[in-house]
Amino acid sequence: MPRGPPPDVGGPRVVQSRSRRRISRAQTSPMCWPSGVDSPFGYTVVAEGPAFWVDRDDAWDEAAIPPRPWVVPGYLMRNTLSLVVGSPAAGKSLLALLWSIALALGEPVGKFKPIPGAESPRRRVLIINAEDDADEQRRRISSLIRQFGKRAIDLDGWLTRAGPEKIASLFERNAETGKITRTAALADLRLLIEETGASVVILDPLVELTTGVDENSNGDLKQVLAELRTLAKECGVAMLIVHHLRKGIAAPGDLDSARGASSIIGAIRVGMTLTGMNEEEAAALGISPDTRRNYVRLDDGKQSYAPLGDAEWFERIGIELANGDWAPTLLPWSVPKDTVTSEARAAIESGIARGSPDGPWSPTLSPKPRSVKHLLVSHGITTGDGQRKLMQDLIAGGFEVAQFKDARTRKIVTGLRTSDGRPTNADWKGDDGDE
Repeated sequence: MPRGPPPDVGGPRVVQSRSRRRISRAQTSPMCWPSGVDSPFGYTVVAEGPAFWVDRDDAWDEAAIPPRPWVVPGYLMRNTLSLVVGSPAAGKSLLALLWSIALALGEPVGKFKPIPGAESPRRRVLIINAEDDADEQRRRISSLIRQFGKRAIDLDGWLTRAGPEKIASLFERNAETGKITRTAALADLRLLIEETGASVVILDPLVELTTGVDENSNGDLKQVLAELRTLAKECGVAMLIVHHLRKGIAAPGDLDSARGASSIIGAIRVGMTLTGMNEEEAAALGISPDTRRNYVRLDDGKQSYAPLGDAEWFERIGIELANGDWAPTLLPWSVPKDTVTSEARAAIESGIARGSPDGPWSPTLSPKPRSVKHLLVSHGITTGDGQRKLMQDLIAGGFEVAQFKDARTRKIVTGLRTSDGRPTNADWKGDDGDE
């Protein structure tokens, strides 16, 4: 009995094949059927070319394989979709605008380092913003561009801003058929890409660019994103989509917290989260509770082509414009040196409780093998000031400097121990009545 898919109930189904390469009938197996012939499983085969491209050449030149078409390594790649998700107040639109300015000027900002174009270090950018009008975008650009030492006129046409006159949905659900269809706005977007020569397109936000699409439906979102990915490939652009997080507290780097169906994650190649500084981070970094909302962190959530990176921080401040208005800006912000996170402190405390390979850690900061300095450096506390400050905090928090008998030299030396006497394998002086 031949193997294959079961017949459809209710009549044959038409299968249309599309591909970049044709396979001759001589290459097909007996389980394939000529065009127009009904298969035993209820399919009518319609010849429009095969469904798959085929590569049988195994003798390729490794050096001749084209490199991945990064526009900004780790962030944006031609022919693919990138995603940045964040809460409404996180500043994701501001970040997208900051990146678009960096691309248009051909200058880096933080870890975002554009690769120069073929004819210029600058890249043409098209940003579709469905929430901010032209004047608001001008205010924000005026504030953001100052950190580059430039003015808006220096963009010189490399950054095109566009937004809806009324409704600019790229996709909508047909009321009669229930199917998701392309709109005239999608055709206009394609024309804008061609007219501007953009190599990067930013869509902000995704939810405002569809009508009647159920963002909680994997099928609906999969179709929308497949269409956008096809547009990116056909136009040869890198496309950045700005999207919202679900309500509630989101963990940095957790793309599953993106609002809507999970199929959005499978359709992208680079995914990032933008989240605000939480209370624990603020305490570890020495940021006051009143000002922590001014700091946001960008984390890699999904990168199919680049290693996961460390968090990238930004500080949000207000800039007074020449017209008297205030506009926000985002500035790259570096975590202070020798910052002790709660995780690092817990690891250091556990290390003291375990002791070093040569016995309890010595409180003396020196190159000697038993010095606690080695433990602190292994957890990122590298400067003398930072090490001394942490030692003071540990002693104030209950850790003790006590004497014990060195098992190797039989001498009385000093070591660090917890308030309950760990590490317990040391011969602490004063224990068991030893004076």
